[in-house]
Amino acid sequence: MRAIQGSVVAHLSDLRGIVAALLLALLAAPAVTAGEDLTVTGQILYGRAEGAQTGAVVDALAVYDQIPAYMHMQELGLSESDSAGRTLFAQAQDVWKKALARVARDMGIDVITVPGGLVGGSSTIADVTLAVIEVLPKYFVHGKLLHGRAQGAGNADNLAELDVQRVLDAIPAYREFLGTADGDARHHILRKQYETEFAEAVAKVARNGNHDVLVEASGVTSRLGYVPDVTDAVIEALGS
Repeated sequence: MRAIQGSVVAHLSDLRGIVAALLLALLAAPAVTAGEDLTVTGQILYGRAEGAQTGAVVDALAVYDQIPAYMHMQELGLSESDSAGRTLFAQAQDVWKKALARVARDMGIDVITVPGGLVGGSSTIADVTLAVIEVLPKYFVHGKLLHGRAQGAGNADNLAELDVQRVLDAIPAYREFLGTADGDARHHILRKQYETEFAEAVAKVARNGNHDVLVEASGVTSRLGYVPDVTDAVIEALGS
């Protein structure tokens, strides 16, 4: 376990070092004058310098650390050079771009750069890091969806998880099913019975708890730091 944790920390340290070096190099790039004496001195993350009247800065590393898909990539110890890591990183990039565009539109900002990348202008240069984080998806669902729709699950108002195996173990028909073979007469009957009982209990808990989405345990990464577990409630709902 310590070796795995050390590997993850080392990867994150390398990644942060590369990104930090890139940002420093871009900050040293030649200045570009925009509108109203607004001067761009660093990497542009959103918009264009030409004709820009209003600007803001954002801490990209701080935002990425709160993107659930990127958080999951970190949890797995992957990098953007791995095949699985590339997919997750691409999803994180898409989230990042959409969040920047939304904040810029909502706040009337023409150009957003790295911290220290803007000077001058007719209005205050705001740091919109927290505003960008606020519009990020709350969740990244990477496990089996048990209730609700995958589309929109990232921003579900009331998402919870449950331990599927614990629920199955509490269903008598499931326990009996385990003792049958595929050719037994009751094998398929028992499977349909326990699957129906499971689905009905999940639906009841989702309805009673106003849960928009239910996911298998450990199947969701949250930037909120907590995902409610409704396993006991589902077990209690069995056969009721």
